[in-house]
Amino acid sequence: MATINSAATRGSVAAQGNDFTFSTWEEIRDFTNGNTVVVNTDNASAILAGQTVSKLGTTWDCIRYFMAFDTSSVTSVPGSAFLNIQGFSTSTSDFYGVKATSPSTSTNIATTDYSNIVGYVQTLPMNGYVTDYTGYVGAGISTTSYTSIPLTAAALSDMDSLSVLQIALVSSYDYDYSWPGSFSTLRYRTGISATNPPYITYTGFGGQIFSIPLIDVSKVNDISISNINKINT
Repeated sequence: MATINSAATRGSVAAQGNDFTFSTWEEIRDFTNGNTVVVNTDNASAILAGQTVSKLGTTWDCIRYFMAFDTSSVTSVPGSAFLNIQGFSTSTSDFYGVKATSPSTSTNIATTDYSNIVGYVQTLPMNGYVTDYTGYVGAGISTTSYTSIPLTAAALSDMDSLSVLQIALVSSYDYDYSWPGSFSTLRYRTGISATNPPYITYTGFGGQIFSIPLIDVSKVNDISISNINKINT
């Protein structure tokens, strides 16, 4: 099984605002650029959807984690691949991995990269618009060891076709464009370790592909015995 380490350009971009200027968490989520960035540091709030209520008012946060992998050495679509992440400190947010366009493997993630997600449309859920690189990942990934997350067929294809695979991890509230609306302090977050940084493991395609004449597949029952034997060998 081969390994690709994430570039040190990885990190979190946060959008934050308060009820002096905004009315809902969704307005913060829809920022084009973030307010702050944290690069390649152990981060207890690497992925976050948050609402903090105090006597001074309400503050909302939406934080996304971006990373890049040099996939130039991948010369065919892998048979399987996994994103391996070790949490840090806190793990209360479920999340998704989606296709991004930042960072590169040489330039650090920046506040201007907050919305650099392929297919992302402000004011709409990500589901059906973005390219999913993982399925749903439940809250509670380990903060003491790596959690292996299967990559989707789209990610496997891009590992072959792209020289850099860029992934953004976003909370399920961000992905679904849905906030519970409680008037209390709620901070759904997952930390990510930089001391034990994310990496991808993958296997090459181990099977064999055979050509079956089109005339043989007009009906399943008409496939010749000789061609079925080829598939089984």
